[in-house]
Amino acid sequence: GIVALIPLKAAMSMESLQYITDGSGSRTRLHVYVSIFDSEGRNLTVAKSFADIAVHANESTSGPMTVTIPPLALARGTYKIVVAVRDELTDHIGVATKRLQL
Repeated sequence: GIVALIPLKAAMSMESLQYITDGSGSRTRLHVYVSIFDSEGRNLTVAKSFADIAVHANESTSGPMTVTIPPLALARGTYKIVVAVRDELTDHIGVATKRLQL
């Protein structure tokens, strides 16, 4: 059964994103992918979500930012969690991997 709900966050620098500027400020869209692998390397799940980032005209597009990803419900075991974030405007991708033992 489920042992834990694991919260996930993807952190990145706002300067690394490409923005579209309009009268109300700047905006961009990120595609966030989460893959979970078991201890034998089998892909258990792949989830995709979007993060729409809006910055008002008087706000800065520099510094750190965080995207919250829905929590994962996992049973006891060892997992490899891979999070990839893709900037929709440039197709640039950042990837982070974490091993998790429950």
